[in-house]
Amino acid sequence: MSFIRLLNVTNVKKGETQTMALYTTPQKSSIIPVTIPKQRKSDPLPKKIRDWIDALLPSGILLAALFVVFWPFAVSGGSMEPALYDLDRIAISRAAVWLGRLNHGDLAVCRQERGDSTENVVKRIIGVPGDVLEIRGGNVYINGELLSEDYLIQAYTAGDIVVTLADGEYFVMGDNRAVSYDSRSAGPVSVEAMVGRVVMRWFPFDKITAY
Repeated sequence: MSFIRLLNVTNVKKGETQTMALYTTPQKSSIIPVTIPKQRKSDPLPKKIRDWIDALLPSGILLAALFVVFWPFAVSGGSMEPALYDLDRIAISRAAVWLGRLNHGDLAVCRQERGDSTENVVKRIIGVPGDVLEIRGGNVYINGELLSEDYLIQAYTAGDIVVTLADGEYFVMGDNRAVSYDSRSAGPVSVEAMVGRVVMRWFPFDKITAY
């Protein structure tokens, strides 16, 4: 009958340990060195999947940044002239809405209902939550103070309105008041309907503007 036993033999001089096989038969015993292959660590992800992840990760990060900070938007119509014109291209920050960073005078994109349709439009924030806004005699008053609006194409605001803005409500108007459909007709815009704050006009290239 034959026996094989694996032994770990240490060479004291070299300080090395080697696995040896002790082979025993009824006639003789012998020791021979053996090599035991090392087990490969299993790769949890196949190479193709890892390659896809490596290729798509930078694009994913870029898209996430665009979605949060620099989401592109095209201006439609002339209600924001002279600040913005039809077909101007702008970038909006969605994070400004999530963080509550919408202030007086900011340009913002919001969802606005008009009849049976809802569209995204660019307007200027005139009133913020807690404001008492009044329009009379062609002027706008915020909390009893006359609002100076040097950005207007015409220094006259039609309407006869007094409104107290509740929490999460904004009063928006276009700079070209004569043609703008805004909160004077549609009512205040809720924070849920705010899409983002305008941070830049990037086209036309000769009119690039940061806001």
